[in-house]
Amino acid sequence: MKEDNTRGIAGLAQSVYQGFKYFMLSILAILVILYLVSNIFKVSQNEIAIIERFGKPILPPAMPGVHFAMPYPIDRIRKVPIKFQRIYINDFIDVDTKSDSYSNILKKEFNISPYCITGDNNIIKLACTVQYKIIDPVKYLYKIRSSSLKKIIHFSTSNIIMHTVASCNIDYIFTHRKDAIRDEIKLKIKKSLKKLNAGVDIVFIELKEISPPEDVQEAFDNVINSKNEKETIINMANTRKNKNLYEATSNADRLLMEAKAYKKRLVSKTSGKLNRYEKLYSNYLSSPELTIEKLYRTSMTEILKTPVMKFSRSKNADGQSVKLKLMPFVDQFTGM
Repeated sequence: MKEDNTRGIAGLAQSVYQGFKYFMLSILAILVILYLVSNIFKVSQNEIAIIERFGKPILPPAMPGVHFAMPYPIDRIRKVPIKFQRIYINDFIDVDTKSDSYSNILKKEFNISPYCITGDNNIIKLACTVQYKIIDPVKYLYKIRSSSLKKIIHFSTSNIIMHTVASCNIDYIFTHRKDAIRDEIKLKIKKSLKKLNAGVDIVFIELKEISPPEDVQEAFDNVINSKNEKETIINMANTRKNKNLYEATSNADRLLMEAKAYKKRLVSKTSGKLNRYEKLYSNYLSSPELTIEKLYRTSMTEILKTPVMKFSRSKNADGQSVKLKLMPFVDQFTGM
């Protein structure tokens, strides 16, 4: 009886041990599966991912979609945004913010309003927006600190703006030259970031504000309006000049064409008369008397070839009107 109880307890212990063993194996298997599944990651449409294996990047980058990586600490996923990003540069205008911008530091520490100085020692306020895009995620992550990129672009842009504005006079800046200044700033920033090998590219720069200080705003507006009015008047004068020049040229061309046509007609007519006179002179040389007689008859025919001419007297002896007719003498000369 005692041996049976011992065997029962041993069997029960064995069963408990086997159940616990299977339970622990199941838990371990579930943990392993969860561990492996946890390394499936998704990359959204606005980003790409760099997989680091033992701290070194694996190329090419993981594009948008679902991917698998080895479990940590073998692999590490670093996602990089590829959409356009913006930085607002407000270092040269008065802003009411609590940020640590250059303009706020000047105001807080020295009570000085921020501004830019032009090449002819005038003061202007300027703000712009810089739009950039990451084109090389590896350089972006490993050549520079990605967390410092915005500060680098911000300070580089501010520095370039100061140097660019300092090389231009106030007239150049305010008289339709904003596009040229913007393009120059963009080109210099692109070169600066290329030297840093930062893996980013400047896509667009928008000059939000270029204006003089408020104290002299009205004077600047008057100068700009005067220059614009001057350009308008000059353009109107040039337009009128071109119109009058076109009309004068057209009239000159028309008169020249008419003169050439008249010359051609006159030359043709004169040539015809000359030919007739030469022929007549030739006939005269051959028979002078006959030619003179013919000329005489022809001339008298032209002279006397007129309508009937009527003359009237008031009354005759019988009280009737009298009409005197002078008949042409053509028939007498022509023999008709």
